[in-house]
Amino acid sequence: MKAEEHLLEVKGLRKHFSDQKDGPILKAVDGVNFHVERGETLGIVGESGSGKSTIAKMIMQLEKPTEGEILFHGKNITSLTNAAKRKLQIIFQDPYGSLNPRMKAKDIVTEPFFIHEKMPKRERYEQALKLLQEVGLDKEHLNRYPHQFSGGQRQRLSIARAIALKPDLIVCDEAVSALDVSLQAQILHLLSSLQKTYGIAYIFIAHGLPAVRLISDRIAIMYKGEIVETGTRDEIFENPQHDYTKSLLAAVPPSHPRLREDG
Repeated sequence: MKAEEHLLEVKGLRKHFSDQKDGPILKAVDGVNFHVERGETLGIVGESGSGKSTIAKMIMQLEKPTEGEILFHGKNITSLTNAAKRKLQIIFQDPYGSLNPRMKAKDIVTEPFFIHEKMPKRERYEQALKLLQEVGLDKEHLNRYPHQFSGGQRQRLSIARAIALKPDLIVCDEAVSALDVSLQAQILHLLSSLQKTYGIAYIFIAHGLPAVRLISDRIAIMYKGEIVETGTRDEIFENPQHDYTKSLLAAVPPSHPRLREDG
């Protein structure tokens, strides 16, 4: 019997850059392997420049791999039909930069329907209201432009757009990094709630461990273009094996002020 395929599988993925012909090569991603199962969250953690966002771009076909393979539902991602591609979405770090400033919220969240389904205007309006309510916004927000929202509200708007077509996988590329701690907790709670409702899988990319710990089932640690350690959330936080993972954990301040050293 054929083994059940992973939702997403990455094999031997490499992305090398060169500034000039025959010049030095930057190995942004260098031989990465991982998989994501249906309905789970894989956290990918590493410092800036470790290759995390480059992986996100290759999954979304915004960058072409130098080498390797990305399979979604068992099929090479480059050969997916438009119907299959709609099941793969992304949430960017900067919601303001990823939202059209000239479009109202109702048009932003229903643009996927206009592109993929040619949905009638009245039905799009009803769907827009439903999507906004699902992410904690309301009817009064339908006709607002992105600049009329707070940072947290804009990210909620981005999430509403991402879930519109009921994707199987959403890549969250530093999706809470630009928000303060209280807003991060709210957005993480929202993502978890939507995951339970729709069975969405996430690749949650971040440079810090606290947010990843709250949302991830498994965690992959990236360092200089490579994944140096992978494990469940408990394995990574309670029994880290790689020195880089240990250094990341050591850099996380204790959750309670009384546990911090005087200094």
